[in-house]
Amino acid sequence: MALVGKGNFLSLEPGQSVRCIASCAKPVSRPFRALAAGKCSNVGNLCSRSIHTRRVARVDEFEIFGISRVRQVRQRLRMQNRFMAQSDMVTPERGENEDATGAHATEKPMPERVAEIKGEPSSAFAVAIRNLGLNVKNEKGEIPVLKDCSLNVPEGQLWMLLGPNGCGKSTLLKAMAGLLKPNRGKMFVIGPRSFVFQNPDHQVVMPTAEADVAFGLGRFELSIEEVRERVHNSLKAVGMDSYAQRPVQTLSGGQKQRIAIAGALAESSRLLLLDELTTYLDRGDQIGVLEAVRQVVGVEQKVTALWVTHRLEELEYADGAAYMENGRVVLSGSVAEIEAYIKRKQAQFYSEQEMLR
Repeated sequence: MALVGKGNFLSLEPGQSVRCIASCAKPVSRPFRALAAGKCSNVGNLCSRSIHTRRVARVDEFEIFGISRVRQVRQRLRMQNRFMAQSDMVTPERGENEDATGAHATEKPMPERVAEIKGEPSSAFAVAIRNLGLNVKNEKGEIPVLKDCSLNVPEGQLWMLLGPNGCGKSTLLKAMAGLLKPNRGKMFVIGPRSFVFQNPDHQVVMPTAEADVAFGLGRFELSIEEVRERVHNSLKAVGMDSYAQRPVQTLSGGQKQRIAIAGALAESSRLLLLDELTTYLDRGDQIGVLEAVRQVVGVEQKVTALWVTHRLEELEYADGAAYMENGRVVLSGSVAEIEAYIKRKQAQFYSEQEMLR
C-alpha cells in the first residue's frame, strides 16, 4: 500500500476469510512514517500479498482489517493503476508528440497510446473535446455511446454536466480520465486530473482521514514534512482539517466525499472529474460537498471541476453547464441558458402527457 514501513505485515493465503489483527511500531497519528526516507516500495505488488494493519486512536486500540477491506484497497489500487497506465490525453503543458501524464498527479510520464486522439494547447480551456466517438461492446456487438460529442470547459471554473439517464455523461467523464478509450475525435484535457466516484466507500479505504489523503502520495518522492503539509492543506481546503485523525468509519457519506476530494488536491490535481457525488447523501451532506468543491475551484487555485449531476438545484453552485442527450452535448453555456432549456423540455413533456389523457 502507499503507506508502508516498519509495521508488521500478515500474509494472506488464497481463500482466507479470518480477520487479521496486528500491531505497528507507531500509532496511526503518524501515518507518514513510510515516507520519512523519501521513498516507498512498489504499491501494487505489496498490497497483492499482504495487509498492513495499524493502530487507530490510542496505543492500546487496533484497527482490524477483514477481507472486505483488503478488496476495497485492491480495487482502489487497480483503479489508480488504470488511471496511470491508460492516460490517452494531451495536456496543455505538452505538445502533441510528448508523453502524457497519469490521471492523478505523477512524476513519471506515461506514453501516448491513442494516435487518433490529439489535442491542441489552449490556455483558455481545461477541457476541449471535438466530435468524440466511443463505442462499447456487449453481446449484440458494438453500441455507440458517445456520438460526435463536443465540449469546452474553461479553466478555473466549476461546470455541471446534466442529462437523462443513459445519455453518456459518466462515459464522457471516464473517457476524459483515461478509463475508456475513444474510437474517434479529438480530446484535450488538462492534467494532472483525478476521478471521484459516486460511492465514497469505494474510494476512502484507509483507517483515518489523514491516512487516506496520504494514500496516493506514496508514488512521489516526498519528505515526511512535505507529505504532512500537503495532507494538512488539502484537508483544510475542504473543511476537514479537524477530522484528520478520525477513523473513516465514523464519518458521514458527505465527509468521506470531501476526504476523497482532499486526496485529489493533495496530489496537485488541476482537474476534478466528479461523478454524481451527492447521489447517496442527505441534503446536509450534499450542501457540504458542493460548498467544499466550490471553495477549491478557481483560477487562483488553478483547479477546474466537471460535475455530473441529475439535480437541477445544484446548478446554483456552477459557473457554467452543459446538457447531454443521446450521446451528444446539445447545449453548453451559462447556468441560466441550461436552466431555461431544461424547463422548456419539462414543460413540453408535461404538455404532451396532458394531451395523451
